[in-house]
Amino acid sequence: MAPVLDRSRRRFLGWAGLGTLGLAAAIGAVRSTGYELHPETLARLRVLSAWQYVVMHAIGRRMLEPETADVAAFADEYLSGLPELERTELVKLIAFIEHVAPLWHGHLRRFTDLDDDEQDTVLETLEHSAIAQLRAGFAAIKAMSMMAYYRLPRAWEAIGYRGPVSPRSLK
Repeated sequence: MAPVLDRSRRRFLGWAGLGTLGLAAAIGAVRSTGYELHPETLARLRVLSAWQYVVMHAIGRRMLEPETADVAAFADEYLSGLPELERTELVKLIAFIEHVAPLWHGHLRRFTDLDDDEQDTVLETLEHSAIAQLRAGFAAIKAMSMMAYYRLPRAWEAIGYRGPVSPRSLK
């Protein structure tokens, strides 16, 4: 009789595992939909998908407030020049911020669906995390946000920069 129990237990665990994978896939499919971008913006993207662009836009908005810059477009351009491994790690971090980090604060909604204060709390948690990789990831995202802003001529005066000595060449 023991072999029958073992077989049924294995069958149950197999079905439970399959059900868990199916549920995870369904949740992933639902949580990665609903991101809208203008077709022209979408056509210009080199690295980021539509949902990753929307997440980077939300992160940049919180990092720079009250100032603004197109952090998502800058991040897409910046990531295209990185080695594959670094690019992959930063894209994973974007997914982590969108889908996992809000759960630490009991939010079942994704980062982009949180209000400003909730988003700030999620980002502050990453900034002060006990996990070194999360702090480093936060620093990288923050650096991209700051680079997106401080490359703009309107930001130069605030830091006392009078601009390049020779004019930029347009490509």
